[in-house]
Amino acid sequence: MSDDYNPNSSDSMFARVLQRMDAQDKILEEIHNQVKKTNGRVTVLEHDKWYQRGIIAAITAGIVMLWEAVKLASK
Repeated sequence: MSDDYNPNSSDSMFARVLQRMDAQDKILEEIHNQVKKTNGRVTVLEHDKWYQRGIIAAITAGIVMLWEAVKLASK
């Protein structure tokens, strides 16, 4: 092994690339875990939104039917 260290040699560049990739793997794993949590929360919110829209549609339909019944009774 030579005593001369060349930071631009292929071996040292590959070592730096591998080191950075290892560091990125840890960060990507953390991001992946956070995305899974966020997706779960978003799914719950989407289901809740459709549930609320269903309730509003049912109430609206009930009010329209009641209004029509009142109009018919007043004739």
